[in-house]
Amino acid sequence: MIEPDVAGVRRAVIAHLKPPHMTADIWLIALAITTGTNLIDFATKPQPGEMSGAFIAAAAIRVIAVFWLAYAVIRRIAGVRRPFAPGAPLARYLGVTILLAIGFGLFSALGTIATGKDAAIADIWLAHMITTAIWYAFTIAILAWQAALAIGDAGFPLRHIFARQQGRLVPLWLAYAALVLPFAAVHFALTLVAVKIALPARALAALSLVDGAVSAVQLAIGCALGVVAWKIALPLREGAASR
Repeated sequence: MIEPDVAGVRRAVIAHLKPPHMTADIWLIALAITTGTNLIDFATKPQPGEMSGAFIAAAAIRVIAVFWLAYAVIRRIAGVRRPFAPGAPLARYLGVTILLAIGFGLFSALGTIATGKDAAIADIWLAHMITTAIWYAFTIAILAWQAALAIGDAGFPLRHIFARQQGRLVPLWLAYAALVLPFAAVHFALTLVAVKIALPARALAALSLVDGAVSAVQLAIGCALGVVAWKIALPLREGAASR
């Protein structure tokens, strides 16, 4: 039984990052995908003010690969067999996650507008982290629903998800802020360095390896938090369904 307070959620998330939930092979796959997509992105990075077809293709590959990885990690943590298997759960999960990513991109653009196009890297980083924290404060309830979509749990209609999590959303967001946001902050800082500063190829490769490790941990923790949110909401199934 997961205690639906901050300490209980944090303990549960950390426990779900260990075997039998997350095994060494899944960690290695996650690291390979996050690092590999970083290398592809950095290798195709266009010059400032330009946009290349190779970079756009690399970005599309990154989105599909990373979101498919998140889908598989959620399923593996939840104990689903064949976590990478395609099918209706993958299609539903990808559709919702891509829409949320677009929404987050549009929302985070507010921070970019507020800082101005010539803002310092530190100001861009701070504005992005503030908008990230605000975004997840408003969308934290959807984590359990996203996990349910990936797992294939059809008993989690979106219209009931808020009722199921009454009184539990603040602890979930605080756990997100404590566990996920620090890695997101490091990841975005490394991304800014790669994008804003002209670095030699060897430095970019080293940066991609470091950021790949950070991104893999961030993704795994976020997926574990989603599964924990789903498990916390499970006992409320009947009560929510009757509303």
